[in-house]
Amino acid sequence: MKPYQELTNRGKLRRLRRLVIDVLPAYDLEVKTVRFFTKETNTMFQVATESGERYVMRIYSDEETTLLENQAEMFWLDAIIRDTDLKVCEPIRRKDGGYITVANVDGVPIERRCVLFKWVPGRPLAENLTPYGYYQLGQTLAKLHDHAQHLNPLPASIQPKQWDKVFYYPGEPVVYNTSPYRQYFPPERIALLDEVILRADNLFQQLFADRDGKMLIHGDLHFWNVHMYRGELYVIDFEDVMLGYPIQ
Repeated sequence: MKPYQELTNRGKLRRLRRLVIDVLPAYDLEVKTVRFFTKETNTMFQVATESGERYVMRIYSDEETTLLENQAEMFWLDAIIRDTDLKVCEPIRRKDGGYITVANVDGVPIERRCVLFKWVPGRPLAENLTPYGYYQLGQTLAKLHDHAQHLNPLPASIQPKQWDKVFYYPGEPVVYNTSPYRQYFPPERIALLDEVILRADNLFQQLFADRDGKMLIHGDLHFWNVHMYRGELYVIDFEDVMLGYPIQ
């Protein structure tokens, strides 16, 4: 069998599709089709059932998140669905009650973490942003913040990323001041960015050292991660759930 890294993108997707097909029997679904949907930071496949329902299987990227962070995402989504009327991407439980499936298949290196979500209807808010849509987004944000604050204290098992510095991904490179990109910034802009990042990092350190009251935050909530459908907003992509403070 050809090594995974030597495959074309199409070849890699064929093997990942086989992994999805292997995972799906764990759910109470009569699967009709499995098709590639999109690849962003994660790879996603659209799943259709014999009864016409649609779902999305997300295969997580190991570079972006850990299993503990995925568990924090499932914890908050589950609580939002239980406690509020907010519309969010809804994860589907397996027959055994779990959300996250860790699976492998021949020809795909390392285990892959998978979660099945209900299909989110509508189109991204960014495609038709109106003053009223912006107003609705503000209401949605307020409800998310309120719910997150009322979840405290979080169970010790819930361990999302901590938003304790500007570049919060572990080992994330800062590139604006490196040789390939420095040409795009005048020296005074680089100096300004350096100073802003330093001040923000110092403030984050003070917050995390001296204060209680940390809460869950949707770390990637922008107009492309909100869908509008029949006048209602649906918030998606909670993968970057982080622990921070209301000011953040």
